[in-house]
Amino acid sequence: MRNRSLWASAFAVALVFGATPSTAAPHSGSAQAEKAEKAGPPPDAKTRAKYNYIIEFMNKESQPIFDARASWIHEIRDPKAGPTCKENNISAGGGFGPDMQQRIAEYKKQFKAKPKLEADEPVLQMVQALDDLQKPTTDADEVLAYRNKNKPDRCAKLKELHPLLMAGWHKYVEGLETLEPYVETYTDDRDRRDVEVTLKKYGKHYRYHFARIILVSKSILHKAERLLQKPEPDTTTLVERLERLDGVVDETKQLIASDNDSKKNDTYPPGLRLVVSDSMPRFQSAVKTFVGVLNDKAKRGNQNTMKASWKQFADSYNGLVDQMNSVSFSKGQK
Repeated sequence: MRNRSLWASAFAVALVFGATPSTAAPHSGSAQAEKAEKAGPPPDAKTRAKYNYIIEFMNKESQPIFDARASWIHEIRDPKAGPTCKENNISAGGGFGPDMQQRIAEYKKQFKAKPKLEADEPVLQMVQALDDLQKPTTDADEVLAYRNKNKPDRCAKLKELHPLLMAGWHKYVEGLETLEPYVETYTDDRDRRDVEVTLKKYGKHYRYHFARIILVSKSILHKAERLLQKPEPDTTTLVERLERLDGVVDETKQLIASDNDSKKNDTYPPGLRLVVSDSMPRFQSAVKTFVGVLNDKAKRGNQNTMKASWKQFADSYNGLVDQMNSVSFSKGQK
């Protein structure tokens, strides 16, 4: 799904257009929202290059690990007990490819290089996890290629490999959970600087507010993805981001209404009204539903309920992205 592109979402495409108001009456929380959106100082070129490489690493290597772990655990049912050797569709994933050792060597070289970052330790842990997983994954693939041969030996080997696979997956996910806040801070600050550039160039008009809508919506997605990994998720920050989004959307609606009342022509960019009146309300509603499920232990523990809630969230986000990407600005439009 498009929302699973961890840190390179389609909103990055929409950001090139920018946008929104300032003449409308301010939302009650707009001052706090703008303060929360203030960017930190820009990093130097080497720091930017290193973080961008970390993001490339996350996007390339994470999903296969998630898929392999999920497939294995789903089939064996009890991660503590391990395989019963009666499983029909057990799999340790598709493997890492013949260039994996070369990739690992390059990752270690890049992540040990200067400048030193707080993100270095967790990302190097993830690289080590990949190294740890290579042999047991390959061994599991070889054992499972001959499902009906030497069954007693096959069973013993799977039981032997199980803790090695689980330990490697755990090490990777643990590193990722530690790494993500650093990457989120970096990407949010980068996007905030883009918003500030838009503000400086165009003022508090459509381009500025549109950029803020994109920024906060994307931050909601990233926070929701992290909460999915938590057994006891704290939704406080997600709710705060939703409230911030509500405020910016309200300001945009008010400006559009104000322009309509003054009977001006072509005052807001094509597609923006549709965003705030169509896909955005669906996304806001989906986020609220998702928060409600996360806050309810019984609902959170029901796999079908969680899947349905996340699907609604993801579908509404992707619909919002599609409409965002249809927004365009005329040359003189602010």
